[in-house]
Amino acid sequence: YVRAEDEIRNALWVSAVSGGPPVRLTNAENAQETGGAWSPDGKHFVFLDIKTSGRSLVVVRTTGEAKPVELRQKVSGVLPDWSPDGKWINFLDRK
Repeated sequence: YVRAEDEIRNALWVSAVSGGPPVRLTNAENAQETGGAWSPDGKHFVFLDIKTSGRSLVVVRTTGEAKPVELRQKVSGVLPDWSPDGKWINFLDRK
């Protein structure tokens, strides 16, 4: 889920259904992270990061406090989704 931490930062967090404290999904500073989709195996999460230069498609491991990896810059605001087999990611490219 996305938690608005202040006026300039939205961060992705996860909570275990078995209980325990919430954990920040990424370790990115000054992030504007949006919702996205879990990979079919649950090991990755793909989402949009909003920057002054535009939206970027980003993936991160779901271990918590992980380093996000930017896959593509300048994508549309349509939320990405994984293919059922997890081999590709569906998103709308603005190029």
